[in-house]
Amino acid sequence: MQEPALDPIPEVPLYHYTSLDGLLGISSTKTLRATHIAHLNDSNELTLAVQLLEAAVRQRALLPSLAPEDRKCLGQLSEWLGHRFLLEHLLFTCSFTEAGNLLSQWRAYCPPSAGVSLGFSAQELLDAADAQSFQLVKCIYNRELQTQLVNRWVDLVLATKDDKEDPPSSSHPSQSYYSHFRANEESFLQVAARMKHPGFSEEQEWRLVSKVGRNQLDPGLKFRAGRTRLIPYIEFRPPLTDAGALSLRHVYIGPAQDHNISFSALAAFLSNSGARVENGIRACGIPLRNW
Repeated sequence: MQEPALDPIPEVPLYHYTSLDGLLGISSTKTLRATHIAHLNDSNELTLAVQLLEAAVRQRALLPSLAPEDRKCLGQLSEWLGHRFLLEHLLFTCSFTEAGNLLSQWRAYCPPSAGVSLGFSAQELLDAADAQSFQLVKCIYNRELQTQLVNRWVDLVLATKDDKEDPPSSSHPSQSYYSHFRANEESFLQVAARMKHPGFSEEQEWRLVSKVGRNQLDPGLKFRAGRTRLIPYIEFRPPLTDAGALSLRHVYIGPAQDHNISFSALAAFLSNSGARVENGIRACGIPLRNW
């Protein structure tokens, strides 16, 4: 169901905003954290695609020409969506943006006077993603396209339902299509991971998206403390030099009290760590204010 247009090739460096503590952690561990999609900053991101899917199912169910078996399948799909299936899966993302110096991003991801925006080569990110079975995808903000993709997934489910229905002996009649939904859920989750509310379109976000997993005992699964809960994540190795240091295209220093001192300290740290910064370091130029 996926079209090539969903995955364009980025043509500019992609930036990752982080705090100074975050930079120290990235440099020392040589990893970025890919967060479980249910624990992203915007709590509505996980539910947006499900809400669109629920609306598409309701709309289809109202069609008077709908075949009885299609109606049965859609009814079970509606019930299945209420079982919190998204929370049962291990799907992780790490965010980047084309906008390396955007005030709303500094405010959202960096503490005052203590943030950087790390610019990576798009091609190097693509190579690192391929090597680690991630996809680098561009977020979709257009509601018409989002709805189209959701409806295409419903089309897929209905078109293939006769091949996937469970035998009567293996499931309750009210859940006879559940295994069919499970067989196709990864394709839906991969599309869902691309969707963001149109109101965030200025962010120009790209995401690294992991494969879907289910093994809660996976040794690669890690946790960090959030403000109110533990947050699951997995590690992603960003582009590195041959010597194993960060390979960066460009770095912005966020709003700071004294850009000269901040610049000097950051340049010294990156040099000391062996990082390569192809196009240098630049101050963001945004006056520091409390946020």
